[in-house]
Amino acid sequence: MSSMTEAEQQAIANSRIQVRNNAPALPGKCVVCGTPGDIEDPDRTFIDFGFDLDDYGTVYFCSTCMNQIANALGYISDSEWAKLQVRSLELQDEITVLENERNAATNALRTYLNGTGGVGARSESEELPQPVSPIKRTATKKPAPKSAVGSNAKDSGPDDTGDSDGDTISLH
Repeated sequence: MSSMTEAEQQAIANSRIQVRNNAPALPGKCVVCGTPGDIEDPDRTFIDFGFDLDDYGTVYFCSTCMNQIANALGYISDSEWAKLQVRSLELQDEITVLENERNAATNALRTYLNGTGGVGARSESEELPQPVSPIKRTATKKPAPKSAVGSNAKDSGPDDTGDSDGDTISLH
């Protein structure tokens, strides 16, 4: 909770939902996995909803089980979202480098084939691929947190439609 503002911490303190370092009331364990709050697992916290059951006691969810519940509902933590944003930017940079390498190789091959006048020589009207400009980003901009994953957008990946926007050259 150290990354929270004082106002956020106060709102949580006044909420009926409390995050605790241990499960103090009986039965003193997570209702899902049965893990007790102990010093052997100091990173595990317990969520107290202020809910008690007769003949059971206080209902707690440990942070591990609560993360699994949230993930099953399609939510991710702000820190996980930030990691995914950074990885996405890294992959975009890798794509730019690979596109530039591909374009340079295509241009070199076409130049070679045009020089020999052999099969695959390009026509004068055919445009050569140009280098792709890298994406400009500011290092200080923090990615916006996203609490839910899922959209109607098609997953990116290889295009299996069979359409090709370039020449196919086979070198055997």
